[in-house]
Amino acid sequence: MLLSKTQEDIKNSILEFILDDNPKTSKFLRWNAIAGAGKTSTLKEMYKDYKEINSINNSLNQYLKIRDKLFFTATTNPAATLLNTIGCRNISTIHKFLNLKVMRGNNGTQYLYQVNQPKYSKDTIVIIDEASMVCDVTYEAIINSPYHYILIGDNQQFLAVNNNTEDVFKFYKEKELTSTETFRFEDPALSSYVRVLKQNVMDRKIEYIPNKIGDSLWIIDDDVYFNTLRDAYQYNSDDCLTITFSNKQVSKYETHIKNILGQTHKVKTGDKLIFKSPIRQHMGYRIDPKGGKNLTEIEVIKQASSPIVGNLLDQANIDYLIVRSREKTHKIYRECYLVEDYQELSSVLRRYARKKSWNEYYDIKNNVTVPNYGYASTAHGSQGMTIPYVFLDLTDIAHMTHLVGKDTINRMIYVAISRASKNVFVRGNIPQSLIGNY
Repeated sequence: MLLSKTQEDIKNSILEFILDDNPKTSKFLRWNAIAGAGKTSTLKEMYKDYKEINSINNSLNQYLKIRDKLFFTATTNPAATLLNTIGCRNISTIHKFLNLKVMRGNNGTQYLYQVNQPKYSKDTIVIIDEASMVCDVTYEAIINSPYHYILIGDNQQFLAVNNNTEDVFKFYKEKELTSTETFRFEDPALSSYVRVLKQNVMDRKIEYIPNKIGDSLWIIDDDVYFNTLRDAYQYNSDDCLTITFSNKQVSKYETHIKNILGQTHKVKTGDKLIFKSPIRQHMGYRIDPKGGKNLTEIEVIKQASSPIVGNLLDQANIDYLIVRSREKTHKIYRECYLVEDYQELSSVLRRYARKKSWNEYYDIKNNVTVPNYGYASTAHGSQGMTIPYVFLDLTDIAHMTHLVGKDTINRMIYVAISRASKNVFVRGNIPQSLIGNY
């Protein structure tokens, strides 16, 4: 793969950091890159060079002083999954690498806790993708670990919950690389507009989206929007993604697009499904009907080994299925409950949250999943993706403001529009109440 001069310089700087055995070397290298800068492509080429250096070193029977271990991690499971294209075996979330576990307090609420320090050489290099989303507990674990870190991300994209930019980025100042070139977008006009959106986040300013940007972005009325969506998904659903701002809207679009594609069958006992992640507690689950590499096949079964969650769902009169997967590494079965009606599930969770019945709330939240076929996503869920055609629905954005605030809304807009490599079709616009500085 041919890299640009900027990407080549970034790649060489990362390799230099990895190969430097000077104990006084900075603990952190930060790579702050705009959306579409080609981070994954650059990392892939960097890792290829890293393996070649190791191979040459071994063939000459010489000991070249390089870091003992190289780990690729990310702050979310979807981002970690995208790293699989790099070809390294050492890929996980940063939480898993640092042995951070979700624990439950006496009142039922959950918190993140480091069970123990990972036992690797102090010269280990850890690459963290989407590093803007490092939370305060993870930050403390990173600071207290002996390893060296390469932090990759865009601090104008999403931050960790309950963190602000100063908290998350204060340890990024030792050595910094910056990428301002974009390679994702075919239309220079869309590339320029993505820069405007990034600057708006920095300036804490929200503006209306223009009705048309070059030949790549249009705001269109509902009839044209849904007709275009139908035609695009029927032609090639793999090249399309609908982005909205709430799980409720995602669920509606998933159902709508399934109907467009004629996928009206219900999941039933005995069906074989494909999950994008192993079935495991405290993880999200996504069903991929197309199959693919690194996916886990699961089976719908009749009876669960532990009926606690099933009893809660029975009490709420929610229909559910039980799905099971065997993880090859552990040779044990993992189970979760599958509910096809997101509205029903959301209603039950809200009810337990209002009562502050956190044990029941997290029993359901951590063990129940809703089918997600990858046709639609929240802006948060789309971070890290590159899709040719994005359908952006802004009609529920005002509802989200009182939940997440204007700054997060601004970041959502930047992330959502910057996912598209070719075209963005927009339904609605930014409400007047959000326009201006905040």
